[in-house]
Amino acid sequence: MRATVPQFIDVEDRVIGPLTIKQFLYLLAGGIVVFFFWFVFDLELFVIASIPVVLISLALAFFQVGGRPLIATVTSLFGYIFKPKVLVWRRDGQPQVDRSVKPVGGNQKTSGQTNQARIKKGQLDKLSTALDIF
Repeated sequence: MRATVPQFIDVEDRVIGPLTIKQFLYLLAGGIVVFFFWFVFDLELFVIASIPVVLISLALAFFQVGGRPLIATVTSLFGYIFKPKVLVWRRDGQPQVDRSVKPVGGNQKTSGQTNQARIKKGQLDKLSTALDIF
């Protein structure tokens, strides 16, 4: 028995005409706010207040920055601005080593020197071939 593998799983479903459900909700929310403004404000103030609402709802529904929806970019921007940041700088440029962790293996050096893996040219060719296969 064979099962079908889903295709295009990264594309949102078009539910209401050519719009996704998120796009429809952004436009609906903007329409509700503009509808509310129609009853609250006189004509001049209605036009002045509704233009930014319409532009914001259209931008949220259709505008993308770098292939990502605008709301994801705005969320990332606010997260970057308001989340605390820890910046560590050392004058000598060496990474800070946590000395409280003890080595597990018996043959590891504890003098602060790092073990660097040496890859020979033959091993590098084998690794390159293996990666090209997959």
